Formats: sequence, C-alpha cells, structure tokens
Amino acid sequence: MLLLFKAFASHIVGGDIYYDYLGNNNYRVTIILFRDCVSDGADYDNPMSLGVFDMQNNLVQDVRINYTNRVTLPVILNNPCVTAPANICTESATYSTIINLPPTPGGYNLVYQRCCRGPNISNLISPEDTGLTLMSHITGTTSNAIINSAPRYNNYPPLVICNNDELVFDHSATDPDSDSLVYELITPYAGATDVDPMPQPPPSPPYFPIVFSAGYAPINPLGPGATISINPNTGLLLADPELTGLFVVGIRVKEYRNGQLIGVSDRDFLFKVVNCVIQLAAEVVPQTESSTFISYCQGFNAQFENNSYGGTNYSWDFGVEGIDTDVSTAFEPNYTFPQAGEYEVTLVVNPGWPCTDTSKQIFIIREDLDITFTVEDSICITGNSFDFDGIYEGSINPVFTWNFGPHASIPNSNQLDVNNVVFDTSGVINITLNVTAGTCEGSYTDFIFIYDEPIINFGIDPELKCAPYTAQFIDSSISYAPLIYNWDFGNGTTSNLRNPVHIYENPGVYDVSLGIQSTEGCIAELTMNKDDLIQVFPGPTSKFTADPMITDVFNPNFQLYDQSFDSDFIQYYYHDSIFIYDRNPSLTFLESGGHTIYQVVQNEFGCLDTSFITVKIIPKTTIYIPNTFTPDGNKFNNTFRPVIYDALEYELRIYNRWGEEIFYSIDQKESWDGTYENKICPDGLYTYKVKYKDYETNKVQTILGHVNLLR
Repeated sequence: MLLLFKAFASHIVGGDIYYDYLGNNNYRVTIILFRDCVSDGADYDNPMSLGVFDMQNNLVQDVRINYTNRVTLPVILNNPCVTAPANICTESATYSTIINLPPTPGGYNLVYQRCCRGPNISNLISPEDTGLTLMSHITGTTSNAIINSAPRYNNYPPLVICNNDELVFDHSATDPDSDSLVYELITPYAGATDVDPMPQPPPSPPYFPIVFSAGYAPINPLGPGATISINPNTGLLLADPELTGLFVVGIRVKEYRNGQLIGVSDRDFLFKVVNCVIQLAAEVVPQTESSTFISYCQGFNAQFENNSYGGTNYSWDFGVEGIDTDVSTAFEPNYTFPQAGEYEVTLVVNPGWPCTDTSKQIFIIREDLDITFTVEDSICITGNSFDFDGIYEGSINPVFTWNFGPHASIPNSNQLDVNNVVFDTSGVINITLNVTAGTCEGSYTDFIFIYDEPIINFGIDPELKCAPYTAQFIDSSISYAPLIYNWDFGNGTTSNLRNPVHIYENPGVYDVSLGIQSTEGCIAELTMNKDDLIQVFPGPTSKFTADPMITDVFNPNFQLYDQSFDSDFIQYYYHDSIFIYDRNPSLTFLESGGHTIYQVVQNEFGCLDTSFITVKIIPKTTIYIPNTFTPDGNKFNNTFRPVIYDALEYELRIYNRWGEEIFYSIDQKESWDGTYENKICPDGLYTYKVKYKDYETNKVQTILGHVNLLR
C-alpha cells in the first residue's frame, strides 16, 4: 500500500480556507485547493473531511464536503515580455458548506489536512513525505459571541516567476467586517503522512510546521541571494529570486478589531522559479540609488537614471498633478519640479507595443539648502576672539544650530551670526553650522586654526667631546608657525638653520645661544642662553713606525716604535683579532704579503686617535718532501704530503711500481693516506711527481722522487 500511494501522492500545490458568518450561528466555510495537473498525483478528495475542534482540541464535527467545481489556472507572468514555459498546469477546486457552531469559550478551529507535496521542492527536507494543513479560527464566547467573517485573499500568486526579474504582487485580502489587517511571512504547517495521506477526520491540534532545508527560512524561503518581503499594511509582496526550482511560501493575515487580535488566515502556496528570456524590462533607478543622490533636499531639479533594456521608445510622466506637460521621451531626462512634494514617476518602455513594460518610483523633492559661514582664521590664542558670519539661501524659515565645541566660551548658538567666541585651546577646531528648514536638514563644517605661544628650547647629545668635535644641535622649540633661527656657537660663528652642525676645532669651553622669531599667529622673539654647554677636550696623536718595513719570508720579524703624543693608553691590533698593549712590541708574521697594523691611543680625558701602517713580507717559494710515512693508525706520520710555500701553481701525482697513477691533487693541503680506490696499498717504494710554478721566476719546476710506505 505504501508503494501504491507514493506513486500518486505528489500533487499538493497550496490552498486557502475562510468563512462567512450567516447569522443564527451558521457559517459558510470555503476551502480552495490547488494541485499540479501535470503530475501523476491523486485527484481531489471527494468528499473531503473538514474537522471542527474546540479550544480543548476535542473534535466537535467531522464535516464531509464534495467539491463544486474545478478550474485550470492561466499561466500569467509578471512581465508581458516573457514567453511562458511549457508543461505548466495548475488547477483549483472549491469546497463550500454551511455548518452551525453555537458560541463556545475560545471559539473553534477549522482544519483540513492532505499529503503530499511534490518530490522536487527545493526548500523542504523530504518534501515527498510532507503534507499540508489549512486552518482557520472562529472566535466566540458563551455570553457574547464575536460576530465575524474571516478575510479572504484577493488574488492567487502567479504560477511561474522568473529568477532574473523582480516580482511585484498584490497579496492583499478583503475583510467583510472592515477589520484591520496585518500581513507577515510564516512557516506553513505540515499535515498528514504518506501512510495516511487523507485522514478522515484530521487529527487534533497542535500541528508541526514544515521543515526548511539548510539555507532557507520563513523570511527567506527562496534561498541564498534572494529577497522576499510583504508590506505588513498593504500586503504588497516583493520577491527577487536567484535560484530556480520549486519553493513553498507561507503568508499570514492577522485580523484586528479595536486593537484586539480576533483571527488569523494562512495561505500555503508554491512558487515555481524558472530561467526566463526577458526581451524587455523597464526600470527607473530609485532616487536613493541614483549616482547623484545625496539627500532628498537637493532642489527641484532631478536627473533621472534608466536601467531599462530591450526598449526603443520611452514615455516618462513625472507625476505633477494638474498639468500634462510633465513628460519626456528621452532615455534619461532631466526635469525641474514646480515645488516640493512627493511625486510618482512613471516610465513606460515601448508604449502601445505588444511587448511593453512599466516602472514606477516615488521621488521626494525638497528645497536645496545652501549653508556656509565665514570667519577670520589663524589667530593667536592670547586675546583670541572670533566672529562667525553665517550665509544661508532658502525660502523656508530656517532653524540654525551652531556647534563650536567644548573649548568655546559660547559652545552653541541658534543665531545666524555669532560674535566674540573665545577659545581656551589651540590647534585645529572643527566648527559646524546646521540648518533645518521644514523637513530638510543641511550642514556645513569648516575649521579654524588657533596658534599657541611659541616655546624655545634646544639641546645636544651628552657625549664625550674631543677636538676636533662635530656638534649636532637639536632644536626642540614648539611653534605652530614657521620660525626664524639665529644660533651663536660661542666661538664667533653663527647659523640660521633649524638643526645646524658645527665643528669645534680647538679645545675649550663654549657658551651657546639660540634666538627664534615667529612672524605668524603669535608674534614673538625669544632667546635662550646655555652657558658652558660644550666643553671640548684636547685629543692625543697616534703615530708609530716599524723596522723593517719590508722583509722576506726567511726573516719575517718587525720591531714597532711608538711615536704618539699625549697618550696614556696604547694598543696595537692586526688580523682583526690580535691585540698588543706594549708601546714598542716585536711582531712575527708567518705568511707573506702585506700586513696592516693599527695603533689606538687614548689620553687622560678619554679621547682617542688611530693610525696604521702596512709592512710587507716578500714571498719565496720553498718546498720540503718527506721520504717515508707510516699509515698505521697511530698519532704520527699517517699521511704523505709535500710542504710548499708561496707556489703560484701546484700538482702532485703518485705512481705504483707498475707506473699506474694512484693519487692526484692540486690542493697544497691535501695528503695521500696510502690507499687506492678505498683499498690499502702494500708496503714499498712509490714514485711521486711534484710540479709547481716558482714565485720569483714564474717558471714551472718539476721534482721526481720516491717515498717509502711502511706499516
């Protein structure tokens, strides 16, 4: 039975339920059901079962109703320039009956349930197992029943909407009693099951809501990227879908009488969203989205922007009542309205053609407010006083509001011109003048600048000062205005730089003075003297010599002789890491070439001086070749290597007794360990051949000999 039912149960599209009070406790109940007539779903219930429950959820009546008629709904698209897709068929059936319900505490709930919805619904979990519940509430009391008829929706939503076109749909309802109606998006109720798809009678309340898939919600049933809203007062439904598919949507209208909620009516329906090829669309850019929009108060002239496409002719009506000249055929017209107000601007694209479209937008036109002020700028804080002159252009009587800030003697004012405003702080101060004229507001902000009195100061680093001393003077004066500088370094020299550098050649004690002059804002001339600011100490003189200055590798010894002046401490260093503290030391170098020796001296004040000389050792090529080595693994004589000094080129070859070359190297520091191809060579005599280029003659020399290998 379960498999049989699933083969025909996917047909529910939506439905409504409402009632009319006929008098004498009689109510005409109307149920309208919608089904997909393309699917293989079950036919309409005939009869259907309507359950009537009291407020204790007890079944009061099980009413069976035959449907009176069925109609196939036309596929009407929101845009006439879209061709309707094929294979779309939805039909409705109307059930109506009269029931008698005597007054009872809390009233009654009218309930109809049916399963199931189609399997391809995009925003539900398990839609093929999800049914629908239609419910309406009848309010009544035992002593004084509220006479009421339920509201009913005026239009059924379009069967098909486009995912690339905005839907504007009147989803309002009519109430026979003229009660106040409020609209909202809701989660519809599920109902019945695939096991019992047509319960007779329906089960008692409460009922579970449908379960939306991830990414969907009652206020966003069309999914990510889409928007949908309903005006709570008018019922105007706006939808801008992004995804294609089938989407369940729930709408509720609340019925209020004298501020009291007396009933609700829910609608459960299905949107089919498809990709549409739209030939033409009209779209007036909303006022607040225009590229020139700043506020509604921009004057009576408006530049309109047009996002329409596919059109050839354009007909604008700017909505001015009483005239017929407020029109244009331009693509993006400019129009000057006669006065402030709210205007409904209408654009018709291709008017009178078979494919035409209309767009309407409300434009709010307000008078332009031109507000500014003038004021004397850049005043000294001492004795400051500002006069602000406001400038306003407009026909409506304005209200002015000045904001001078917390440091002003007059923080706020409502006068257009404000005089004698005194500030107790310096720097940049923002001043704002606001104006309100009718419903328009304008604002102008500018700033004033207040100079502070300049402060003079300067300094120099607290370092040891030895002649010749290079002094870097640092100006630390404070002034908002540019300054003129006059330095006196105490030795007859001056400067007009801000941070001058001066060299004191001679030892001594020097007084330094600085004078500054400001010519803007706070006019002032200030001088600061710092006596004995600089004490320059005499420096020692580093000097020494070596004997000899040039020698050879056979006598690489040098004697240093100190010739410095006024030095209490002396130090020599060479090779960046060897230091000697004798005044006249002897030095020996092991390598030929040039060697630089530095001398650093220090006097009693801590002043330093440095000098250097370079001595030279002339290289001579020498070579020593051992005749025996014992690679037996002990600490000594385990390898064979010629010892050579100052050779420009070098190579070593070793041969066994059969003349086979068993070792080769051009590295003067590489040794032979008595092996060949990782094998130990036997004891005996081996021939060596050494070739090198002599340093002095620049000629290649060759030495042949024998070395004895013993283990």
